[in-house]
Amino acid sequence: LSPIAEVIHNCHPSSVLDIGCGCGMYGFIARQYLDVQFGRLRRETWQTRIIGVEVFEGYRNPAWDFAYDEVRIGNAPELLPALGSFDLAVMADVIEHFPRLDAERLVRDVMEQCRTVIISTPAVFVPQGPSHGNVYETHHFLFTASHLPRDAHFATLPAGDCNIYVASFQPIRRRVFPPLLYESLSFPRKLAWRLKRFVGSTDI
Repeated sequence: LSPIAEVIHNCHPSSVLDIGCGCGMYGFIARQYLDVQFGRLRRETWQTRIIGVEVFEGYRNPAWDFAYDEVRIGNAPELLPALGSFDLAVMADVIEHFPRLDAERLVRDVMEQCRTVIISTPAVFVPQGPSHGNVYETHHFLFTASHLPRDAHFATLPAGDCNIYVASFQPIRRRVFPPLLYESLSFPRKLAWRLKRFVGSTDI
């Protein structure tokens, strides 16, 4: 499994917000590991609420109908206030498409509505303009851990040419992280101190 898929699985969320869901890959993964693997294939048997947000209507495809309870079309910062709270939010290859101040504001707003947030983004700035007729595919800046809220708890998962941040305003449970990757995780000082203090605990 990819680190993102493992974190989704390990969080056991009852609700997931997929921001910038694109063609629906992470909605599909979330549905697989949170419902389908337990035999809940039919929509009426689902126990996990999965909502997608996508600004580009052209990405609509049949996976949306299978994976999501609903996909909202529009700009995430504008739609977010009406969406309510979630256990988990996924922002995969999204945040680099916002100017810096807008990105920082969006991350804080998402974290205030979602217990845990997964953010994946290129590890180095990759210039990119509009693609497939979608002007929102333009890359604006390089998002790093320094752009997370100062009061956030977070860890950085190793992921090749991407950085994956798992962030929350609450202490993050150790069980969230893939066991084989746990020892190589990059923690900020606050979480490193918690880890040292609570050795053997499920909370870090």
